[in-house]
Amino acid sequence: AGLGTTVAQRTQEARVLETAREMLASQNFHQWMIPRLNEKVRMEKPPLAYWITAASFKLFGVNEFAGRLPFALLGWFLIAIVYRFARHLIDAQFAFFSAAILLTSWMFFSHFRLAETDAPATVFLTAAVYWLWRRH
Repeated sequence: AGLGTTVAQRTQEARVLETAREMLASQNFHQWMIPRLNEKVRMEKPPLAYWITAASFKLFGVNEFAGRLPFALLGWFLIAIVYRFARHLIDAQFAFFSAAILLTSWMFFSHFRLAETDAPATVFLTAAVYWLWRRH
């Protein structure tokens, strides 16, 4: 809720949204493989954030809500990973409180509502740690 109520003000979020918009506008496959922002190659960040944002733009139109939706969904996925990890680590009560603490954390709540590259990185890093722990 409220993903599209404010305009993009953070520089990083604007870069992700604009790069994804330019990807979507281009019919060139090369543009999707090598992200560009204002015709300059943008290789500072992994392209997954741009790809999921562009896909969301294609489904829901180019707006702040569509640009932020994939990252909010990744936040819910992260809560599920944390719950599952904590449940296997200790028990269901520990898992519930772990997920609740994450959900009510100000940094989590504010950053997983923005279209920034940190959300996918956090989710995949947490999933990798969980997977390594489960395989050990």
